[in-house]
Amino acid sequence: MVTVNRTLVVNIPAERIFPYLADFTSTAEWEAGTVRCAQASGDGGVGSTYTKVWKFLGREQTLTYVLTALELDRLIAWRGENKSMICEETITLTPSGTGTEVTYAAELTVKGVARYLGPLLTAAANRLADTTQETLRDALVKR
Repeated sequence: MVTVNRTLVVNIPAERIFPYLADFTSTAEWEAGTVRCAQASGDGGVGSTYTKVWKFLGREQTLTYVLTALELDRLIAWRGENKSMICEETITLTPSGTGTEVTYAAELTVKGVARYLGPLLTAAANRLADTTQETLRDALVKR
């Protein structure tokens, strides 16, 4: 399993950025590697499903995501899976002065023979997380 965790602080209250982050289709705008994302079913609440095309290690993969937790202005969690990987993603919002501390965490579990590529997967995931931290900050500042 590969785990990444990035935190940033924006001078924007959580109630202004939560709706944007809770809409999983917005990952196409801020999450590095996301090619496109569309809602497949549900009303945007827990249990809603999404189809996300993600490019990782030079390969595009389609994952089916389910929104697993949603706490107003505090927490959003999704679980994505396909035949070769499972990805758990969580965003936590914490008040920080007049703004919000945003923590993005992801756990990637690779299935099959690719799981033996540990160091390569870790390095690639960290590069994506670094880029995601910057693109997420840019997207939130525009809100």
